[in-house]
Amino acid sequence: MNARILHLACLALAAAPAIAQAATAPINIGCDQIYMTDRVAVAWDNTDAYTQHEIYVNGALYATIGGSDDFFEVHGLTSGTHDICVRAYDWSSTALTDLCCQSNVILPLIDPPSDMSCDPIYDTPNVAMSWVNNGTYGHLEIWVDGVFWDTIGATDTFYMVYGLTNGWHELCVAAYDTSGAYLEKACCDVEVQYVAAASPPSDLGCDPISGTPNVAMSWTNNGTYSAIHVLVDGTLVAMLPGTETFYVVHGLAPGVHSLCVVAFDATGVDIGKACCESEVEDPCPTDVDMDGKTSISDLLRLIDSWGPVPAGETRREDVNGDGVVNILDLLRILDAFGKSC
Repeated sequence: MNARILHLACLALAAAPAIAQAATAPINIGCDQIYMTDRVAVAWDNTDAYTQHEIYVNGALYATIGGSDDFFEVHGLTSGTHDICVRAYDWSSTALTDLCCQSNVILPLIDPPSDMSCDPIYDTPNVAMSWVNNGTYGHLEIWVDGVFWDTIGATDTFYMVYGLTNGWHELCVAAYDTSGAYLEKACCDVEVQYVAAASPPSDLGCDPISGTPNVAMSWTNNGTYSAIHVLVDGTLVAMLPGTETFYVVHGLAPGVHSLCVVAFDATGVDIGKACCESEVEDPCPTDVDMDGKTSISDLLRLIDSWGPVPAGETRREDVNGDGVVNILDLLRILDAFGKSC
């Protein structure tokens, strides 16, 4: 009887499910700074199968990586001691014991820019800055008189400051490391002595040249200009040196035109203009079709346009310009019939 009970007990034990063995955490962690950088290489030995690893830096979650990974790089660390931990999860998503190490990150000291120079550009309100970089920077900033001016590239060693007022100015280049931390700045003082053009041109004259569609322009310059532009009815027709005081506009259509000269200073800024109006007469108003002579074709075009000219329009068929194409225009064509223009 006892033998039978023992046999049944053995059968029950054989049929019972096996008790799962708990997973073991990783071991042998190492944290090594990559020379002269802000990175630390972390390596460890996995002792079991995991679903994932979490990387913690100074107690904060930094990254989640695969369960089979046994290496990771932490980036962007500052100088000092950092706690780095690896936390593994088993197949039931249970966190195992953290495996940790410390790394003392020592970043190289970076000197700010040096050999700063500030050179005013002759007869302009501009200053050229140059310097020597003494390390690897994240970026550089330009400051003028204690006020932020511009952000430039980390490797730049030259910058042009435009449009300064007359007087003394402090110009600086400030350096920041790759983490964005401010390092130091290099500065220099410079005096700007620029005499801008006092005023735009004056005494503009616009004189039609008899028997031609051309107008002669002349004016007085009232300062030092870098350039002068000539505009006809608002359209740029010529770009002249800043010392010019005369220009002939060619080939204008009959009628009244607005002619202007615009002066620019050394920085390219428009400092003003002078304008006048000039009327160009039609040298051959009876040549309606503009074929070089007054003929039957001009009469036919006139008859075809007989009547009032629509408001706001001008027509060559209105020879006398009174707003109506009528017998008066026809008589003027007949009077000039056969003449070449």
